[in-house]
Amino acid sequence: MVGVFWLVFVLFADVLPCCRQLRQPSLTASLADLPHSPPVGGDGRTKGALRSPCPGFGGANEQEAPSITLTLAGFCSRDRAAPRRLQPEENHVLLAKKYTDHLTTPRPKAPCLETLLFFYNSPLTSRDPGTDYDNDDQKWPTMVPRRRRGAANDAGDDSVSKPDAPKNQRPNSSWRGRSMRGGQCGKKPKLIVTIFSILAAIYLGFGAYLTYLAHTVRDIRIDYTNCKHDAPNKFSPMPPDYITAHFSKTDSNYNPYEAEWMKENRTVPVKGYTDDRTYCRIKFNIPEELNPTISFFYNLENFYQNHRRYVNSFNAKQLLGDAVDGRTINDSTCDPIAYDPEGSGKIVYPCGLVANSFFNDTFSNPVLLSVPGSNAANETYKMSTKGIAWSGMKDLYGDTKYDINQIVPPPNWEPRYRGGYSEKNPPPNLKEDEAFQNWMMLAAAPNFFKLYQRNDNDTLKEGQYQVDIEDNFDTTKYNGRKAFVITTLSTMGSRNIWPGIIFLIVGGICLILDIWFILSFFLWKPRKLGDPSYLSWNQPSAPQGHAAS
Repeated sequence: MVGVFWLVFVLFADVLPCCRQLRQPSLTASLADLPHSPPVGGDGRTKGALRSPCPGFGGANEQEAPSITLTLAGFCSRDRAAPRRLQPEENHVLLAKKYTDHLTTPRPKAPCLETLLFFYNSPLTSRDPGTDYDNDDQKWPTMVPRRRRGAANDAGDDSVSKPDAPKNQRPNSSWRGRSMRGGQCGKKPKLIVTIFSILAAIYLGFGAYLTYLAHTVRDIRIDYTNCKHDAPNKFSPMPPDYITAHFSKTDSNYNPYEAEWMKENRTVPVKGYTDDRTYCRIKFNIPEELNPTISFFYNLENFYQNHRRYVNSFNAKQLLGDAVDGRTINDSTCDPIAYDPEGSGKIVYPCGLVANSFFNDTFSNPVLLSVPGSNAANETYKMSTKGIAWSGMKDLYGDTKYDINQIVPPPNWEPRYRGGYSEKNPPPNLKEDEAFQNWMMLAAAPNFFKLYQRNDNDTLKEGQYQVDIEDNFDTTKYNGRKAFVITTLSTMGSRNIWPGIIFLIVGGICLILDIWFILSFFLWKPRKLGDPSYLSWNQPSAPQGHAAS
C-alpha cells in the first residue's frame, strides 16, 4: 500500500519579529547541490534515497523521468544539533532533514533554515511504472526545489507580496473557506461523568419547574358535542365523563364535576330577518376564586387543519382587502369554494376551505347565579373578544374593496348572513375580526384549542355559573368533538404537563447513564481508558526508530 502523509510545519523562533519576517527561502539550486548522507534502508539497501552525486540530475533524459512530489519549508531555530534520522519504509516516503545554511540569505536572529523533503519513490505512483529505483543504471528523477514567484531584492528580502485580488473575487475568510479552528474534547471518565451530571441536573430541574407550573393552572373543560341531540328541554345532570377539572380546593360546596345542561330552540332576529337557532345552556361550578388572566377557549378534536389541500385553500390578496378578479380566483387554490354555488357567478368572500369551515358557535359571557352575600340574583363576568389574536396578524388582513353585489359569503356562513351580504348585513371587517384571524392560524395537530375571549382584570368568583352556546358547528359528521375551557394561565401558558414530563424523562436517562459511568469508571475499576502508555511504540521493547516515527 502506498503511504500518503501530510507534512506539518511547526514554527519556532527566538523572538516574535523573527517569525514574522520569515518567508519561503530563495532557492534556485538543484538537489545535486544539497549535502546528502547515505540512506539507511530497512533491509540495508538504498531505496529512493537522495544520493551524492544524483544520477540524471540535469541530464539529457530529464524529460523522461517520472515526476516526484517535493515540499520545502523553513523555520527559525536556535538549535543546530543534527536532526534524528528516521527509518524509511520500503517503497514509501523518505524524510530527509538537512540544514542548508549556504542556500539562504542570513537574517537577524534567523541564522538557520531547516529543510524538509518528502517525496514518493514507489513505482505504483510513478509516471513510469517500469522504473526500477533499485537499479543503479536507471535514471533518477529530477527534483528541483523552487522558490515562490519573485526574486530576492538587493537587500536580500525574498518575501512575496500577494497580488491584489480581483474586484469581483469574494473574500476568502476562515468562515467562508470552512477552515476555522476546531477542537475535540478528550473523552476521559471524569469529563463524561461531569457532562452527564450537569445535563441531568439541568433537565431534571427544568422539568420539575415546568411540571410545577402546569399544576398551578386551574381549569375546567366541558364537552358539549351531543348537546343538540342528547340534552333534554330542561336542566338535568350531564354525564360525568364530559367534565374535566383541575382545582386545588376539594372541600368546596361547589363540586366542579357536577354540571347540568339543556337545549333550547329559539327564534332570533338576524339583521332584517328571523331565524330558528338551537342553544345549549350549561351550568357548571367553580370551587375557588380564580385570579386573572382568565381565558375562554374552544377545543376541537379530530379536526385536521394540517391537510395539504386545506392549508393552501385561501387567497392572501383577497384577505388583504384587494378586489381580486374572477380569473385570478379561478386560478388560485380557493377551488372548490371560489364562486357562488347557486350559479350567480359571484365571487365567494373570503374564498377557500379554511374560511368556509370557520368555527361559528357563539358563547355568552359566564353568568354567576345566586351571587353569595349579595342581593343580586345574577352577576355577569364580562369577557372581551379583543386581544385574543397576535398583534402581527392584523397586518395580513384588510377591509375589502369589493362591491357588495360582486361577492357572496361562503356556504357555511349562511346562518350568519341569511340571503347573502347586504347594506344591513355587510361583509365582515377581517382586520378587526380576531376570532377569524385565530381560526386562520392553522393547527398542526387534530386536537387543538383556540382562544375565544378573555378577562385580564377581574377575579372569577367561587360559585355556580351558566354559559349559553349557540350550537351551529356540527362535528358529528366527521366523528369530531367540541368543548369549551375556562382556565387561568401560568408563565408557560395554559395547562400542559407534557413538556415537563419530556424534560424529566431526558433528565432521568442522563442520571442513569451518569450512575452507570461512575460505577464503570471508579468502582468496578477496569483498565485505564485512553492511557497512552499502552501504545505499542511506548512500550520499553519498542525500537527507537519506530518510536520516533
